[in-house]
Amino acid sequence: MLEAEGAIHRTPGDRSITHAYPFSNEPTGHSVQLDPGPRVFAMCAIDALGMPFMLKRDAQIESACIECASPVRVQIQAATIRQHSQAGLMVWLADQPEGCVVAIDICPNLNFFCSREHLERWQRRTASSGRQLTLAEAVGYGRKVFEALLDDDADGRAADGLPTHDR
Repeated sequence: MLEAEGAIHRTPGDRSITHAYPFSNEPTGHSVQLDPGPRVFAMCAIDALGMPFMLKRDAQIESACIECASPVRVQIQAATIRQHSQAGLMVWLADQPEGCVVAIDICPNLNFFCSREHLERWQRRTASSGRQLTLAEAVGYGRKVFEALLDDDADGRAADGLPTHDR
């Protein structure tokens, strides 16, 4: 079930898990240094920005502008953007067609851009459909998607409905 919904992925013919959404077991262009904790890889820019909220930890996110490869750094501390590299950081939020597997079909296009100009140049070249997000909007979106994902509700079940003791 998890594999069919894209929550986990395996390379065809191999039982090894390559990702457990939003984490990637393989290196990606988006790394997240959790504080305290390990450095992990995110499937996309939105996942990287959402992880600190899902895990309730501070984090240093490192990536690159997909257009020019200039370094992108974002520090999330106390659930707030504390520092970031370029002043005009943008994130592309691609449209999600019905029935797609987000981690495989959409995540490769959810990237950081060092400026609106670079995002627009990339978008014209790729004809990707979606919308531009400022860094603050992208952090807000990541927070909305991931913050409550692992929270328990009143009857001791996580947001996915599984009892927490079964994890």
